Amino acid sequence: EAMAAGLPIVATNVGGIPDVVTDEVHGFICKPGDKEGLELALNRVFSSPLGAARMGAAGKDSVVSSYSPSFVIEQLCQMYRMLGVEPKMDPKVH
Repeated sequence: EAMAAGLPIVATNVGGIPDVVTDEVHGFICKPGDKEGLELALNRVFSSPLGAARMGAAGKDSVVSSYSPSFVIEQLCQMYRMLGVEPKMDPKVH
C-alpha cells in the first residue's frame, strides 16, 4: 500500500516483504531485530528527499506494473490456459 502511494519502504526481511520490496530500489530492508540497521535506513530516507522520492516512484511503478487489475487478470487467464481451461472473458476488455 505504501508503494502504491509512492512512498519509500523501510521494512524488515520477514514474510513476503523481500518478494515485493527490492532493497535500495524501493527502500531499505533490514534484518529483524536490527535496531541500528533500522535507524540507519530511516535516517537515509529522511536525509535524502530526492533519493526517497526516487525510491517511492520506483515502488509505485512496480505496483502498477505487477499488481494492476489488467495484469492480474492476464496472469490468471494464463494459469487457466496452462491447466487446459479457456477463460470465458477477454482480459483486454477489463
